[in-house]
Amino acid sequence: MGVRVAAEARLLDHQGLRRGGRRYASKSMRSPYPLTSVVLDGFTSFASASVELGDLNVLIGPNGAGKSNFLAVFDMLGALVDRRLGVWFGEHGGPSRVLFGGLKRSQELRVTMKFNGGRQGYEAVLGAADGGTVFFVDEPRLGDWTGAFTTVQPAHGLRPSRDSPP
Repeated sequence: MGVRVAAEARLLDHQGLRRGGRRYASKSMRSPYPLTSVVLDGFTSFASASVELGDLNVLIGPNGAGKSNFLAVFDMLGALVDRRLGVWFGEHGGPSRVLFGGLKRSQELRVTMKFNGGRQGYEAVLGAADGGTVFFVDEPRLGDWTGAFTTVQPAHGLRPSRDSPP
């Protein structure tokens, strides 16, 4: 599988196009809650970044610009959903390698995703302590999720939490 195809498959998985353990990459298959923006604070090479997303997104830039690091956030969130966040951090060198500037510069990272034109969102704020411990500082769902994902049981890392205005 080529790098481009593998990256597209990871993006499709994390945009809600995985059903029953099977992956669907059909152009006609659309998520009912499309991912419209990602905000990163303190993640790898991003002190702070905001990316607006559309139906088709292409990452272009020179070596070292952060393209792979941007895609890595989707791997991290997938590990969070699969209850493997600690393993993911271990595979990526621990918090000192994942946090922007390491533990001397950053003590937490924040990933905010907005769905459905910004009407819903999810935010994970992860803290790190010496010794490689990673923990949740906060994990709010943003906006109105009434009726959304009613048949899905919350996973560790996606537990129900307070709703706040968009």
